[in-house]
Amino acid sequence: MLLSKDTAEHLVAELTADENWDGPRAREAVEDLTRRAGQLADELQEAIRAEVDRALDAAGYVRRAEFERLEARLAAVEAAQRGETPDLPFESGSDM
Repeated sequence: MLLSKDTAEHLVAELTADENWDGPRAREAVEDLTRRAGQLADELQEAIRAEVDRALDAAGYVRRAEFERLEARLAAVEAAQRGETPDLPFESGSDM
């Protein structure tokens, strides 16, 4: 269950007004709610990141790091064709 900040604050206010809830118990409840909210936010962020990654992969997009790696490989190939000794920013091998 997700709570808005206003709802959580309202809940805590009700609990602290209840004479059966003392200050330390109320603070503990607030800390627990805050911790849970942080965990839920982290889980939501990870789910969004995974879905965006999946959508980008499905659409055939490449990541910036992959693009930059390929760009460097192309520059090295072009330099080699011109007879220059290229700086190899990647591992040389059979994947060219």
